[in-house]
Amino acid sequence: MKRLLIIVFVCLLLCPSATATVTLHANADGTVLLAWDPNSETNLAGYKVYFGMASGVYNAPNIIGTETTYTVNGLGPGTWYFAVTAYNTEGLESGYSNEVSTTIAGAQLSITTQVASLRWFGVVVLATTDRQASAIFRYRKLVDGAQWSTIIATPTPFKTEHRVVLYLPSGSGTYAYEWTMTSASSVVATGIGTFVR
Repeated sequence: MKRLLIIVFVCLLLCPSATATVTLHANADGTVLLAWDPNSETNLAGYKVYFGMASGVYNAPNIIGTETTYTVNGLGPGTWYFAVTAYNTEGLESGYSNEVSTTIAGAQLSITTQVASLRWFGVVVLATTDRQASAIFRYRKLVDGAQWSTIIATPTPFKTEHRVVLYLPSGSGTYAYEWTMTSASSVVATGIGTFVR
């Protein structure tokens, strides 16, 4: 017990004080700027920036120098939590600063659809501005027992947008179709429809 008290006392003397209040500014593109007041210790070596998607549960820290701002880039949709610690030249680390959080909104996946009937087949065109989106398309003829057919596609460049062109089979009748398009950042859009040939 005496040894534990000595270790705690030594740490209180040598550990840097907790970082002053942290503030943040979040942008719509998933970029967060953190800022805090500097510590006054003469043996301050730098700061560690922690962040994660659960309060008090952080990824491994980003270790920075004595700068008092830090920009976190490329955060995905969801609520993110941040805290900062100070560390000194002996390698001792302070407790966490106050925790700050922000919610990054999910990007919207803008899709337009167009259905056309050509001489031998039907066409469904999905258009998006997301170059890395992927699409899953299912269709079937509306008759008893008809099975779904599935097509997986990636949009291809076309003027100012990217298109997925899906060809329905030849043959008259009414077809049901469903599509799901997923953006590179995992935003999902879906649609359904019918097509008469």
